[in-house]
Amino acid sequence: MILTIDIGNSYLKAACFDNNINNCFFFKCLSETLTRQKKFLNLLQQFFSSNHINTAALKSVYFISVKPSLNKHLIKVLKQFKLQPVMVTTDDLKHYIGNYSGTPGVDRIIAIAGIKHLYSFPAVVIDFGTAITIDYFNEKSYFAGGMILPGIKTAFDSIRFRTELIKKTTCVPPEKILGHTTAQAVNSGIFTVYTEGIAAAIRKIIKTKNNTLRPAAVIASGGEAAIGRDYIKEIKIYEPQLILKSLFFYSQKKI
Repeated sequence: MILTIDIGNSYLKAACFDNNINNCFFFKCLSETLTRQKKFLNLLQQFFSSNHINTAALKSVYFISVKPSLNKHLIKVLKQFKLQPVMVTTDDLKHYIGNYSGTPGVDRIIAIAGIKHLYSFPAVVIDFGTAITIDYFNEKSYFAGGMILPGIKTAFDSIRFRTELIKKTTCVPPEKILGHTTAQAVNSGIFTVYTEGIAAAIRKIIKTKNNTLRPAAVIASGGEAAIGRDYIKEIKIYEPQLILKSLFFYSQKKI
């Protein structure tokens, strides 16, 4: 069995694979729970127990992290299960960065493994999380750049916390384009601008970058991926656990 873990800005997500991409169990908690090691240990024990996972059968643990300060807590808890996790970094995947001059986060690059084995290249991956990333992978499977913007819930939180009178907003799809209350107007404004803006970005990326006759796979991933699936017609594939599955393929040296 293989355990894969993604420490994100808001949430920690994990999956336990029984040596098969289709036979797995998923786990999720707030990333900051790691700082309360006893609580995280209890949650992990409950996850293993409820899914009848024998930790002695775990062959390896692979993880990525965008919150380095939390890594030591994860490692300490896993040691109690006699597990030595392997941290995957951008350096491990630098062969796939191509001509990109910067250093993209490993959470963006690791998707290459999942795309390679589940879908095809070229591909556009939209990861809906605390931040939204829109990344393009060319026909040779190289990362060719992307966009980053605040996540949808992050936008809602920002307008609530940074204004005095706009407090009663909820992250729900609007019933109509023009809101008749402040909350409705906020919902419509954020959802409309985000969904239509992301759709336009996808179209422009494909038009600008895809020089092949093969259509690009357009994949929605991340915690808010259902928004992309339901409200952006350009998105054809819904794969909320793309990172965890990609880590599984990486652990099998299938990249």
